[in-house]
Amino acid sequence: MSRLLIVSNRLPVSAVKRGETLRIQPSAGGLATGMSSLLKKSYKGVWIGWPGIAVEKITVREKNEIKKYTLLSQTVPCPWDKKGKVMRRLMEYSQERERQLIDGVRVIMDNAWILIAPDRRSASFYIYAEAKTKSQAEKLLRESVRKVKRWQR
Repeated sequence: MSRLLIVSNRLPVSAVKRGETLRIQPSAGGLATGMSSLLKKSYKGVWIGWPGIAVEKITVREKNEIKKYTLLSQTVPCPWDKKGKVMRRLMEYSQERERQLIDGVRVIMDNAWILIAPDRRSASFYIYAEAKTKSQAEKLLRESVRKVKRWQR
């Protein structure tokens, strides 16, 4: 299988430091989202870019924390005539949460985020979950898949 190497100015996530707290959040913009889907499909893909903060402003421990994040994804089938219903329910679900409305709905949490986006070419939704630990990312992905399936009813 081929290997994909992406070299860009920005990563699909940004590191933001407020006081002593380092927070990893999704980068805004469609390019990072689009390219990350290509990276996930590739064997042993690597993304090289700027994390949004100067390395001099973060500790060695924080640098290592950035490397530990896990990004998972899954595609959930959804009939074309149910996509609008799912998006309305998703907007209601996320209205009281920190969110970004780029390429779908991205809900931002401490040390984690989910992105639920309709596929423009097929009857399905893409779901991405990134978290500090693999188990947390798996849990977020599982919960999000359940929600999208339930919202179709």
